[in-house]
Amino acid sequence: LPLWNHIMMGKYLPSLILFWVFGQLFLVTYIVILAGNLLIIVLTLADPALHTPMYFFLRNLSFLEMCYTSVNVPKMLWNLLSGDKTISFIGCAVQTYFTFFLGGSECFLLASMAYDRYAAICKPLHYPVVMNRKVSTGLAAGSWLSGLLITTITGFFLLCFSDIPITLAGNLLIIVLTLADPALHTPMYFFLRNLSFLEMCYTSVNVPKMLWNLVSGDKTISFIGCAVQTYFTFFLGGSECFLLASMAYDRYAAICKPLHYPVVMNRKVSTGLAAGSWLSGLLMSFGHTSMVFTLPFCRSHEINHFFCDIPPLLKLACGDTSSNEMAVFMAALFFGTFPFMLILMSYVCIISTILRMPSREGRRKFFSTCSSHLMVVTLFYGSTCIMYLKPNSSYTPDTDKFLSLFYTVITPMLNPIIYSLRNKEVKGAFWRMEYD
Repeated sequence: LPLWNHIMMGKYLPSLILFWVFGQLFLVTYIVILAGNLLIIVLTLADPALHTPMYFFLRNLSFLEMCYTSVNVPKMLWNLLSGDKTISFIGCAVQTYFTFFLGGSECFLLASMAYDRYAAICKPLHYPVVMNRKVSTGLAAGSWLSGLLITTITGFFLLCFSDIPITLAGNLLIIVLTLADPALHTPMYFFLRNLSFLEMCYTSVNVPKMLWNLVSGDKTISFIGCAVQTYFTFFLGGSECFLLASMAYDRYAAICKPLHYPVVMNRKVSTGLAAGSWLSGLLMSFGHTSMVFTLPFCRSHEINHFFCDIPPLLKLACGDTSSNEMAVFMAALFFGTFPFMLILMSYVCIISTILRMPSREGRRKFFSTCSSHLMVVTLFYGSTCIMYLKPNSSYTPDTDKFLSLFYTVITPMLNPIIYSLRNKEVKGAFWRMEYD
């Protein structure tokens, strides 16, 4: 957000009469909410028979709802009745903070109320002890404090630690762990190191410039900078397609051909597969970038995207771009569909082999080993295939921008989390390194 006022783009009906009617309706609703909740607070305080934990929580909930409504509704009413739909930067920040603070507190408060009802109905004899004044006060205070802390910590975390440090730190940790622990010097973790390094590079190509555009307001990029960004985006994306296929083949060899695995996936083979993955992306990207940036660009120089990518660039080119569009489609078919089919075939064989295992523990172990890779494959291929394999006639900039954020920002950030949380060997290496 800019430091000056920004326009709140609420879309209301243009008729002044309808504006007035909606404003009055919101005003009446707001008054009813305040009056109803205030009445509950007064009644439960005035009547000694209602001085119980149940009504103590209800008073807290009523007060919270009054605050929650007062954070947003008065400003909405002012927007409707005055026609002034602006809000200051500080005002927007305060409104967001209290919305999340009160919403988070309500979640815990409702859980506390449910626990109170459980204790009253399921443990009636122990209820006076289980839900005494100290416990009920602690639960209510904890609910408010939880909402406050979660909102404050989350806001600070998002402000100070963007996606880049998380992605770089997570993937760098995987590289260090798999290099430091001799037990992880296997083809599986060799490919994982390559993937982590690739994700670090992938994020570093686009996200820093995107953040600079958002923070500085300067959304320009040079012609050379755009070409370099496009080249590395396609180079790393293409390499990842084949690297994920190589990882699937490694899992196939380990599970379906365990006796031949040391020969089938020796150091020479695994190094060759990794090098081939990087080389294939390098060659593909060079060809596509050369084809696109030799086109004449005589239309608007505004790219409707977060970074330089081939589909939005082709929209700015003059002349016939059908050959470029066909080349992009064929590359997506080769780098997307072909590796994906290899992965699919590998996992059909893997699942078939696992299901034939007599030991339930063995089946669980192998499913756990493969599930991390399968999750990463689904995240990456799901977004990229939709992005590059759909017909040009169905090109929608907003959808493409969302998908591009998914495979350039979200997937690289989730990869280390998926592999570390679902992998006992990686977690074990981490604790061993911590202990040492």
